[in-house]
Amino acid sequence: MQLPNFLNIFNHRQTNLTLRSFVNLFKPIFSEEGSNKRKFENDVYAVFVKYLRKVANGERSGISLNTILRFATCDDEIPLLGYEYLAKPSITFYEVPENKSFFPTANTCCSKLQLPRPTIEVGLPDDDTLFNFYDMAFVNEYFGHK
Repeated sequence: MQLPNFLNIFNHRQTNLTLRSFVNLFKPIFSEEGSNKRKFENDVYAVFVKYLRKVANGERSGISLNTILRFATCDDEIPLLGYEYLAKPSITFYEVPENKSFFPTANTCCSKLQLPRPTIEVGLPDDDTLFNFYDMAFVNEYFGHK
């Protein structure tokens, strides 16, 4: 017996995120335009988007956009009703402490992905090094789920 159309939500199938849907979902919260913080945030966000492109193209083994979604929100997929009534996912930036690494973290209670940004004293690593930090963090629950 086929379910009536209004009950099709129960036949929901998990769909993979696209790069566009991921970028539209996770809105970055930047510092004031013209500040040094904003410059560093722009730099790390540009590299993060480059990383997302590689993930979306299947170039990062074992990582998908859904893996990053799960890291930041504990959701394996976008909820059926979206995030309209939940904490809207965002990306925030924090100053990487001296002698610390660029592992991202997450606050899953408020669906916040936190990217470390460089400082005047601590420069941004090269793309390959940063991508490896991201890979390790997104497959390892230790770095997320605050």
